[in-house]
Amino acid sequence: MADTPATTVAFFDIGTNSMRMLLCRIEPDGSYVTLTDQKESIRLGEGEFQAGRITEEAIQRALTVGHQFVEMAKTLGATEFRAVATSATREATNRDELVECFQQTLGIDIHVISGMEEARLIYMGVISEAKLDNGDNALLVDIGGGSTEMIIGNQQQHLFMHSVKVGAIRMTNQYCDPKDTGPVSEKQFEKIKAGVRNEAIRTLSKLKQFPFARLIGSSGTIQVLVELAHRLNADQPVGKDDRVTAAQVRQAIRQILALSQQQRINLPALNVRRADIIVGGAAIFECILDEIGDVPISISDRGLRDGLLVDYLHAMDDEQSEKDHNYRRDSVMRLGRVCRFNDEHARHITNLSLKLYDTAAKAELIEADQWTRELLEHAAMLHDIGKFISYSGHGAHAYYLIRNAELLGFDDLEVELIANIAQFHKKPYPKKKKHPNYAALNKPHRKIIKQLCMLLRLAESLDRTHKALVTNLRFASKGKQKTRLTVTTCGPCPLEEIAVNTQGKAFAKTFKRELTVVFDEMA
Repeated sequence: MADTPATTVAFFDIGTNSMRMLLCRIEPDGSYVTLTDQKESIRLGEGEFQAGRITEEAIQRALTVGHQFVEMAKTLGATEFRAVATSATREATNRDELVECFQQTLGIDIHVISGMEEARLIYMGVISEAKLDNGDNALLVDIGGGSTEMIIGNQQQHLFMHSVKVGAIRMTNQYCDPKDTGPVSEKQFEKIKAGVRNEAIRTLSKLKQFPFARLIGSSGTIQVLVELAHRLNADQPVGKDDRVTAAQVRQAIRQILALSQQQRINLPALNVRRADIIVGGAAIFECILDEIGDVPISISDRGLRDGLLVDYLHAMDDEQSEKDHNYRRDSVMRLGRVCRFNDEHARHITNLSLKLYDTAAKAELIEADQWTRELLEHAAMLHDIGKFISYSGHGAHAYYLIRNAELLGFDDLEVELIANIAQFHKKPYPKKKKHPNYAALNKPHRKIIKQLCMLLRLAESLDRTHKALVTNLRFASKGKQKTRLTVTTCGPCPLEEIAVNTQGKAFAKTFKRELTVVFDEMA
């Protein structure tokens, strides 16, 4: 039997300031070799945060660099591509334009991720190298172009994780005049810092609530600042094991402020592509240092793209893959508990929904796969959380809560689909004219929502009394126009019978089949 060949995978991090590609050849046993690690400036967020749109010029820059990376990856044997986009893309009203351009032009599917998922991936990437022992907590900081992620944790777990809307490009766009390329006064720098604190104060104030012994920076901004701080007392470049103090970083920042943009280019590690935004990034970092005091500071060249690699390797490991699925499930359960959901009812509806899904696949009502099955599982668990706000319109409230919860382990599309499925678990039936969020999705995704929310509607109807009377379910197709659903119960359930029989019209609209429901009470 021939050995299973290695797989070459390209991991793309499409950020607000730059695009990065990590290309690895991965063996079946999970060992890997890095073939190349590329980075290019794309300035995707330039001019976006005020207008709320990615400019056409920025999209073209991203496509140009993306094309270069894809061609390089294919030349080196890449057969799989994993791409995520962060702050600039997730906040843009025209983000679908970028996603579609990449798909149609380069054949790459971009997954837009939340700030919390971005933080999780950064954490996974950094600890893959840092090797923090249990109890040896560190504050991990990544200052991007549009957002900053802060995580406190160790090798085993994270204790705190958050993403805030402050980034080097965002703060530069908001507080710096592009025509003013001279030195920056202390007064102007304090104005930028005030803007950072105004946006991030709640997150910053929580940092001291968790113990940590050092800070690890994983972004270009922090790497530049630590490099300059290190050079104050050493002639050689900073190494991974080197540490600097907060006082040295502040001194390096003052060195930058005293120089014009043109003069900054001559500083070690600071190139022309970062010279105009380094002040905004420095203001963010100094605000963090103001809050935490003096701890040893080091840098890591690992980040989000390495987190994508770790996730990929985990998916190859059946045991670890189950742990990762539980990670997503735990995130869903935390949201449910925060919203004080009925745990027992939610679990029963989830169980019924998945039974309906599996038997619907056998009856050829749906094309089954693990991804859509998991979407239904999570939507079913959260279908009633809107009652936390109000019973009236609780489906719409569920959509809002799920969309804004930043569930960990999910990309933005998955969260959108889960939210829509939960929203339509009762009336009304999803319609493009009445539901703009639903209408914004493409036709295949709208089909997924219709089918899965129909199964969820049936499950909800079959626990009308919240007494878990239904024990089993089975679809059977009778030709191509009729389907029978046999419902096994542990006792009389007249309310469930009435409720499920009201779903016939919606079922026929969804699956193009007439539904007959038969109840079978166990003796």
